[in-house]
Amino acid sequence: EVQKLNKSKLSFLVVDFNSMKEQQYAIEMMGLVLGADDKAQKYNNYYQNCVERVQKRVELIPQGERVKVYHAINEATRTDIKGSLSADWLEAAGADNVSINKDLKTLEGKYFASLEQILLWNPEVILVNETGVANYILTNNQWAPLQAVKNKKVWQLPNGISRWGHPSSPETPLVILWTAQTLYPEKFLDLDMAAETRSFYKDFFGLELSEEVVDRIIAGEGMRIARPQ
Repeated sequence: EVQKLNKSKLSFLVVDFNSMKEQQYAIEMMGLVLGADDKAQKYNNYYQNCVERVQKRVELIPQGERVKVYHAINEATRTDIKGSLSADWLEAAGADNVSINKDLKTLEGKYFASLEQILLWNPEVILVNETGVANYILTNNQWAPLQAVKNKKVWQLPNGISRWGHPSSPETPLVILWTAQTLYPEKFLDLDMAAETRSFYKDFFGLELSEEVVDRIIAGEGMRIARPQ
């Protein structure tokens, strides 16, 4: 793509990131290129503030006491690897991500775990970012032995401008807050996710959202058409 753009003689910026640090750097670069460095800095300041707010409360949780989480990306068996953005924000939120540093199958640059392996990991919580996947997991007998399924702790990630926490999502700061509160509610009793969500979209996208829309975003419902599994 860079070679094609070089031939065009147009000015361009290549944006790519695979971690929270790289995502913030990409925002900084876009701000400089677009003459909006003040807006980029405001976003990055909020981003870092979210990380620090959560870390202060979860960093003292012993590794053995952290909630074991399986994260499904798009498809039920597609998941995270170390060095990915989603692995980064799950760690920041205090999760024990069961797929990290594990032997996963690779297909066209995507990583998959077998159902047998997921059953062995037996996560306490399953987070999914694709509409319909949570219902698929909760109603499929093959997934029934998992403690997350038995305890009905299979949760849809919020979905707004993008699916929160997706590799290209601008809502990474919000998903860190939401995940930390979801996993450790007793540590975040004072966190008002509706207020955080409303302020985020107003400050960074100029959107005035109704209570109904904010509720739908946080529930991850009605914002994206479900794909067949």
